[in-house]
Amino acid sequence: MFRELLSGGAKNASLAPGRVCRPRPRRLLRIADSDQTRARIRRIEQSLAESGSETYPSAIRRFSDRGWLPRCLCLARRFVYRQAKRPRGGSVISLELVELSPALGVEVRGVDLGRPLSEASLREIRAAWNNHHLLLFRGRDLTSDDQLRFIRHFGEPLRETLDGSPFSYVSNVREDAIIRSGALFFHSDLAFTPDPLRAISLFAIETTEGAAPTSFMNAIRGCETLPAALAERIDGLRALHTFDLVNQRGDQRYRVAELPPDAPRATHPVVWSHPELGRSILYVNSMQTDRIEGLPEVESRALLEELLEHLYRPEHIYQHDWRPGDFIFWDNWALQHARPDVSEDRTLRRVAIGDCAIAVPVAI
Repeated sequence: MFRELLSGGAKNASLAPGRVCRPRPRRLLRIADSDQTRARIRRIEQSLAESGSETYPSAIRRFSDRGWLPRCLCLARRFVYRQAKRPRGGSVISLELVELSPALGVEVRGVDLGRPLSEASLREIRAAWNNHHLLLFRGRDLTSDDQLRFIRHFGEPLRETLDGSPFSYVSNVREDAIIRSGALFFHSDLAFTPDPLRAISLFAIETTEGAAPTSFMNAIRGCETLPAALAERIDGLRALHTFDLVNQRGDQRYRVAELPPDAPRATHPVVWSHPELGRSILYVNSMQTDRIEGLPEVESRALLEELLEHLYRPEHIYQHDWRPGDFIFWDNWALQHARPDVSEDRTLRRVAIGDCAIAVPVAI
């Protein structure tokens, strides 16, 4: 790196006001090619990379005063310093995470989603998502392209609408919206398929503040707080999930016996290991779980009621009151969500991540 830099670009490099470096190319190459110089450059690069708050002039003075390198290598020192201070592409941000509730979720402040994110910022955002399972960005003017760009950091957007678009609208205003009205019980989207959605994002285009909340429940936390005796009872059990794609009411528990034979259904472990995080999820819900397999109906119903009562304790839930410009992104494996009936005008733009191969309008 420094051989090319020093041999080609150092002739007129400014070191300080009124001073110009004019090294001899051959001597410069000998200096740059020496083991001693390369070792010193590595020390400079390491030191500058670790001292994020040091200014360029102080760094130059410090290394020049030590006499580590001839002044003809000041250009190399400047280059190393600028490389160390420059973000690896995208916007420079200083993240602030504000806890939304003890159960789950953080609000992310200090980030501009209208610009590409730096690698360092993305690492922080991804770590926050893995730890808290839900990210909230408030007061955004988020375009559809901005939303897609952010989602693609976590996976490929699912084209789940009938026209093949990655966008759908949860709205009681738009004619093309999904689940326009009615309350929705707690559920995980597409739990009734072999591949539940990985993640969901919603951007509030229009809403009356506080009029249409969405509640989220942390099923990882619910699993980790199970009484030992109850956890032992469900070890190794599986649950059957189903849904009515024709009527799509969200305010009832679906039962296989009451649905057409071709209604979608799938079984999952009651205690499901999160495929990416490795943490245990209590994977039953009040809308789509029909029964616990392998148990008599009475025993299955009693056990499921006990599990759901534990899951939906207040300490496992965060209720989000929507404001215009809110953008929420959550882990659909770790969290369930629900809502009351929507009485005020509300339009949310949705993009999801998943492997579902069919276009299925789903409930938010």
